[in-house]
Amino acid sequence: MPDSTPIDKAVTQVNEDRPFIVAFVLKYAGTDLLCYRADQPAELQAHQQQVWQPLLDWAAATFKAHLVVTEGIRPVEQPAEALSRLENALEALDDRSLAVLAVLTQDCGSLIIGLAVINGRLDAEQAMLAAQLDERWQAQKWGEDENDKVRRDALKEEIQEAIDFLELV
Repeated sequence: MPDSTPIDKAVTQVNEDRPFIVAFVLKYAGTDLLCYRADQPAELQAHQQQVWQPLLDWAAATFKAHLVVTEGIRPVEQPAEALSRLENALEALDDRSLAVLAVLTQDCGSLIIGLAVINGRLDAEQAMLAAQLDERWQAQKWGEDENDKVRRDALKEEIQEAIDFLELV
């Protein structure tokens, strides 16, 4: 029997304990990658604003979930109303979509990127680029490590597999 994929495992987990998976995925909203911006340099800040803010704006318009953005890594508390609305969006998903979202969210470090993918707002390339924005910026500035390229390619492939899975069901 072949090894199961992360999506297969997630589908099994959703079937066995949906409330746990909803809570697990929702935790990412509290520390969503898109909400933690660099405090410098200005070039990276501008790039984050250009790529990430439209995704947060989309989430605010689509789910009425306005997440707080901060600079640096100091934790910021997200509004209870935004978290509640995102939880409602998660609860509304069928089991397979929730399983795919769980994988995407964990891979990308962002519930918003995961939601954008399953809602057709981002393709695999766009999602990978958004999730790896900081790493790509550093690579452009200091040079790319072969291991980073391998990880980036693997992330893009896993995102594409998730999209393909959703399109099949």
